[in-house]
Amino acid sequence: MGGGLIGGIAVAVKSLRPTVRVVGVQAERTAAVVASLAAGQPVTVPAGDTIADGIAVERPGDLPFSLIQHYVDELITVSEGDIEAAMGLLLQGAKLLAAGAGATPLAAILANRVQTAGCRVVLVLSGGNIDLDLLAEVLSRRPQPDSQAAI
Repeated sequence: MGGGLIGGIAVAVKSLRPTVRVVGVQAERTAAVVASLAAGQPVTVPAGDTIADGIAVERPGDLPFSLIQHYVDELITVSEGDIEAAMGLLLQGAKLLAAGAGATPLAAILANRVQTAGCRVVLVLSGGNIDLDLLAEVLSRRPQPDSQAAI
């Protein structure tokens, strides 16, 4: 069921701290929740080919969609390149293996898609189940990190 993780996190966070800003992230190629929010109801969109296959749903679930509508402040999308860059940085810079879907929060920050200046930021990095051949392919396409960059 699409949207369950962000819906549940948003309910928990907003119940404890209503002023916290909750931002969800989807891959551009599979943005069913973004399309559903624009339509005001869950809609089905074709799931595109994405490295973020863990969030590649064609339609959000009814309950998660309702939770997202009420508790998520913003929902943004990131490109495949953004996701791959975040995966590489997490692995090489922080020694954290995140699948494509799990790396989307960092991808949003690296792509300057969300305002973080002056804010405390928490990223939910979930899922480390990625095919090792795919991971090697992603890492081979990634430019070498700036020695000054750090997570």
